[in-house]
This record gives sequence, structure tokens and C-alpha cells, in this order.
Amino acid sequence: MVEKLIEQAGQESTNMVALLRSIMKWALEILNVDTGEIYLYDATREALVLQVAYGFTVEVHLGIALKPGEGLAGKVFASCAPTVVDDYRQWEGRATSFKDPLSCSELAVPLVFESRTIGVLIFATDSDRRSFSQEDIRLAVLCANLAAVAIENARLYEQLHSSVVRLRRTLEEEVAERMAELAQRAVQMDNGAVLVEETASTPNIDELLGRVVELKIARKVLDEVTRIPLDIPSIDQFTPREVEILTLVAKGFSNKEIARHLSIALSTVKFHVSSILSKLHFNDRTRAALWAVDQGLVRPGEASIPTTEI
Repeated sequence: MVEKLIEQAGQESTNMVALLRSIMKWALEILNVDTGEIYLYDATREALVLQVAYGFTVEVHLGIALKPGEGLAGKVFASCAPTVVDDYRQWEGRATSFKDPLSCSELAVPLVFESRTIGVLIFATDSDRRSFSQEDIRLAVLCANLAAVAIENARLYEQLHSSVVRLRRTLEEEVAERMAELAQRAVQMDNGAVLVEETASTPNIDELLGRVVELKIARKVLDEVTRIPLDIPSIDQFTPREVEILTLVAKGFSNKEIARHLSIALSTVKFHVSSILSKLHFNDRTRAALWAVDQGLVRPGEASIPTTEI
């Protein structure tokens, strides 16, 4: 699911609101709650803007803006630290913008990308049914970190697309000017052959645009490669469940086979596999399996080429 969100972030047909809705639905499924919100920081307004609301959160509040430090979202944005409020209605720090707040437990975590807070992810549930645990906080932070990557990928695509549109317009104007200049010269020289000959050398806009886009993409790839961290974690930085799943991956188990073997949900397996690859800074299961063998989790004779399933 994580890979699908990141892939969706780079598709031309995807807008930011659609991406945020997909992220919110995925995160609610992971934490097993049915209510949540996503705020993104708007630098021009110097405020957090509510972009998506799910569950019993009133959607009439969409677009509401909170200053850093205001309400739960503003507090988490300013402190860049996860915060749990057991009863939001009784919480003295709640935002006055929301009238008649419901009695619910809320968990808010910052959306952080490259040490920069870009927004806040909030989960809510009926306080009479459950409260948020330390495990919930850990899962929420992982969701927020992966969501921040997808959001920034979408923003990068929008910026690149806008640059391409501006560049195409500029090239079209330059070519039109060149054609007009050639036509004028042909008239002055009374020789149509000159126009034909020189028009043949007029640059093709799509070809020029393709070269520029290729250069931009190459630069982007180079930037990404140079940012890849070299610090691969040690095995003690993984949870017992992650070690268990990594061992099965190294033995060639698919996600469905792991779910059946451990009697857990398929979505839970996918989440843990994504977390493992993220910690290792790998993008495929084969490299993770080789690392597991190197760490002694699996003997070489037990290892198998993992399925390409993520």
C-alpha cells in the first residue's frame, strides 16, 4: 500500500486532495480507528490548514486554519512531538475554532520530511471505547513518516509539471519569433527556398522539452542517490515481530504465506515489510533477505529468493 501511495503521488491524474484521502484511509486501517484529519502547513498564510477529515469529524471544518501552537494540531506542529489527549472536550488547549467538540481521545503526530515539519496527522476514537497506547503512537509515527514522503513526492511532481508547462510556453514563443523572422527574410530576399532551407533547422519543441525533462529527472535521481544514508541499522533496532517477518521473507515466504504462518492480517504483514525496508534503506525484498543471511537470522541453506511481492 505504501508503494501504491508513493506511485500515486507521481501520477499526472492525481491531485493532492485525492492523495491525502488515500493516505488517511490507509492510516486509519493501520491504527484500527475510523476518524482522522490531515493538516498541511501553508507558508504563505503561516498556518496549518485542514485538508482532509474522515469519520465523525464535521467536514464543514475543511479549510479551517490554525496558527502554530493553536489547538492540538498547532501544538504538535510547534513541538514536533506526538501528543495524546484522552478527552478532547475537557482539554484546555483545544482550539476555539471548533464549536461543541466531541468527547473523544485524540492522537496527533507531526508529518516530517528531511527534518522539516510539513503538517500534522490526527487520529480520533470514542474515549469510552478505547484510548491510545504506546504501540498506537509508534504505528502513527511510522504512518506519518511514510505519508510525508508521498506528500512531498506529489509536490515535487506538481513543481516539475509547472516548470515543463512554463518551458513549453517559452519555447513556443521563441519558435514563433524565429519563424516570423525567417518569413520576413524570405519576403525581403524574394526567395522562398531560403525559408524552406532554414525552417528545416528550426528546433522541434517536443524534442527540446524532452531533453530538458530528462536533464531534470537525471538531476533528481542524482540528488536522491547522494542523500541515501550509509548507516544500516543493527538487528537490535528491529522489533521481535519485524525480526520474525524478516526471517520468513529471507526463507522465500510471500506476504500471504507469512500472514497464514503467523495468523495475522495481510495488511499487518505489508506494513511491517514496508517498515523493515524503510529501516534498511532497501527497495526490494532480495536485498533484505541477503542482509538477514549476513546477520545470521537464516542459514544460507535455508535462504530462498524472495517473491517480488512487497
